[in-house]
Amino acid sequence: MEYFELASIEHSCIAIILFIIVLIDTYRTFNRSIFSVRLCAFFILNIIYTSLELLITYLDEVHIANIYLLYFICVALLVTKLAIKTYLFLCTEYVIKSRITRSFKLEFFCLIPSILTSLLVITSPFTKWIFKFHEDTFSRGQFFFIYQTVSLVYVAACIVHAFIRTLRTKNINDNKMYISIIVFLTIPYIISIFDERVWTITVALAVLSFYLIIQHDNLSKDALTKLNSRQYLKYDILKMISVNWKSRLCLLMIDGDYFKKINDNYGHLEGDKSLIRIGEAISYATRNLYNVTSARYGGDEFVVCFYENGENTASHIANQIKEKVVELNLKDDSPYDLTVSIGIAYYDSSIKSVDDFINAADMNLYEHKKGRT
Repeated sequence: MEYFELASIEHSCIAIILFIIVLIDTYRTFNRSIFSVRLCAFFILNIIYTSLELLITYLDEVHIANIYLLYFICVALLVTKLAIKTYLFLCTEYVIKSRITRSFKLEFFCLIPSILTSLLVITSPFTKWIFKFHEDTFSRGQFFFIYQTVSLVYVAACIVHAFIRTLRTKNINDNKMYISIIVFLTIPYIISIFDERVWTITVALAVLSFYLIIQHDNLSKDALTKLNSRQYLKYDILKMISVNWKSRLCLLMIDGDYFKKINDNYGHLEGDKSLIRIGEAISYATRNLYNVTSARYGGDEFVVCFYENGENTASHIANQIKEKVVELNLKDDSPYDLTVSIGIAYYDSSIKSVDDFINAADMNLYEHKKGRT
């Protein structure tokens, strides 16, 4: 049975192991955010594709040729392969900080070619437009070029956009990152164009390279609190503002009370421990929120942004954070009473930018602290 030029079982197994390692490391080192969700989805899609490829290779070797099973696997393979390139594009756009990352609407618009092409693939067992089987042999349909073109456009867009950013930016570190994206994404994908049998292993290497680029650019968690760094905070908030749910969007500015006194009286090691407790409290309080971004904003300041939903109101989450901080104090037998102050801001028409949103919460935080003195 001939369907595609498939990778060997050995290559597929190695690729799956690499993808799983990177996925686990992503889960461990990235706090939940829009970018981390896109990144995890990209790795999971690669695992699914490689597993399907391994399955069809096995079926080929044992000469199992059920036509319905073949159609199902081929549809899944083609759709997943296209989704991989689509999510590669989305992840790259986050890394280079394009305006696509600032709006769900723009992101969805960019997904339209992938969605429509996937529908063509899914209907191919009936229409034969993208592929078909004849006597257990795979052959391309009359519109297979659409599938190839859309796939190529997503990969080319990653490379071209990174190249344009390389020409425009004056930051040396950013330039190095953009050039790395171009090199490590271009070479494996070009090789796979000439020999499909090395697609799996070259993509695995491309994924690993892509992940190393991201980690090198320090896009993961704040080293101390394990929350996100503030680098992508504004992009996440801007995207959350762009959707129709923004009437329920709220932002918490969280600040450790008397943090300087803790450092002065108990030392910086205890000061670090207090920040870790605040980070743990935030992670605990936001664990059941689906649309949320949280980060250490700087020093002893933290930001959490999410959509209110049912019981998950801003005041409820704020109270949970405060209560958890007290609980952690008791658990760690802290020599001081660590507390936090929280300013709450709700998105409305007066807010013109992410900075306005954060400043509104910061002003409410200031008023809250002032009222306690």
